[in-house]
Amino acid sequence: MFFVGVISNNRDFKNIQKAFSKKDILKNISLVRITEDNIKNVRNISFETILFCKKFDYSNSNIIYLDKICNNANYIVLNSDFVFHIPPSYTEKCTIITFGLNQNATVTVSSISDNGFVLSLRKNIIKKNHKLHEMEEKCIKTKNTNNYQLYKLIIEYIIKIIYEIP
Repeated sequence: MFFVGVISNNRDFKNIQKAFSKKDILKNISLVRITEDNIKNVRNISFETILFCKKFDYSNSNIIYLDKICNNANYIVLNSDFVFHIPPSYTEKCTIITFGLNQNATVTVSSISDNGFVLSLRKNIIKKNHKLHEMEEKCIKTKNTNNYQLYKLIIEYIIKIIYEIP
């Protein structure tokens, strides 16, 4: 069982849980929402992946807990549409994957239309099983292409790659 820490608002977390439960991803992964209020309580969980869906508002004491959590993670997944400062020590210890609508992200979207979009993996990723997932582009058909839906599908795609879920 792998623990994935999710920094998001409550609505986004519930929708991520729902998307993963439909695909039976939650059999292998336990999602834990990390908030400013509970970070002290979850600091000793060994998270495999930390997923930043929103900017984390932290105090000086919470930054110590967040640093400890991130320092032990193998993957840090960041929404690159927000500005984050990642200490250089993290990039040496873990894989940083960015996602978002900007073209500099590791995983991004383009050619958005009413019935789908192109999802692009712009950098190779080493999966949990140490195999390489090479750069690719996929045409995704969906009825809803609002930003919220796009982010949800990108996050699901990244977790599938990392944990090699069919």
